[in-house]
Amino acid sequence: MSVYKNQSKAFHYSVWYGQNFLGEVVEDEIMRLLGEKETKKFYNRNKVNFLVPKALLKNLVKKPNYY
Repeated sequence: MSVYKNQSKAFHYSVWYGQNFLGEVVEDEIMRLLGEKETKKFYNRNKVNFLVPKALLKNLVKKPNYY
């Protein structure tokens, strides 16, 4: 799974699995999704690739509504 900053929405991050778009995560939920150690790597070292349990992805990653 890869997490990238969403350039069109403030405080939102896009979540990808390879070339498949999974959805978006709000900045407040990044720590719940990644955990403490991985969150530090995400912000301090600009790491984007992570291993995350499938259950967390289903609960925290939301598909955006486009009209």
